[in-house]
Amino acid sequence: MQYNANSPKDYISQVPEERKATLQKLRKVINNNLPEGFEEGMIYKMIGYYVPHAVYPEGYHCDPKIPLPFMSFASQKNSVNLYHSGIYAKRELHDWFVTEFPKHSKRKLDMGKNCIRFKYLDNFPFELIGELTRKMTCQEWIDIYEITKTRPVELLHRSIAYEGPEPRFFIFIREEDIGKRINTVKQHFPEIEFEARIEPGFVDKVMHRINPHNKNNVFLIYRNKEFFPERIP
Repeated sequence: MQYNANSPKDYISQVPEERKATLQKLRKVINNNLPEGFEEGMIYKMIGYYVPHAVYPEGYHCDPKIPLPFMSFASQKNSVNLYHSGIYAKRELHDWFVTEFPKHSKRKLDMGKNCIRFKYLDNFPFELIGELTRKMTCQEWIDIYEITKTRPVELLHRSIAYEGPEPRFFIFIREEDIGKRINTVKQHFPEIEFEARIEPGFVDKVMHRINPHNKNNVFLIYRNKEFFPERIP
């Protein structure tokens, strides 16, 4: 259910009466625990918490005019929904929340990839939501987003939140912000080193000339020195 509201206060004033107290308290809990750097406002017709352009000028890659989203909540037809991008992007945070939820609520957890649905407002886990809000800093979210915006977020679980064998190689597509992207990966896999650079070939350039949507991307390959200490001949 969408509301045409111009502020969080205006939004809550329009929801059904029986939900107003819960949403007011939820908003207060999030604001009291929101790490420095994030801001509150209306985003996608919901009460949202995001990285403002003053902190992250690039904005959301799907629409750079929109600040980088992080959290939001909304009064939907059958539930109050809380959306948290960090739960989707960071497996450790997801697992922590799933483990902690039964300690804070008698209700069964109803959760999608980044959406937590509360169909019943009794026993609402405000304390847990406060902890969740504190768990990820603004800079950590920006660092994770820098990776996920060029790679499917499902693959992130196989790298940053990886629990199996470590990857042998890393492939970076395009050179934009390459230093920042490499440093972000090095926070989790410090032993990576440049291995090779792959330039577009003749056929790639011809296809790009015929169809400019066929991009000529540069590929940078880094190896994990824990497995390959020296460059591969």
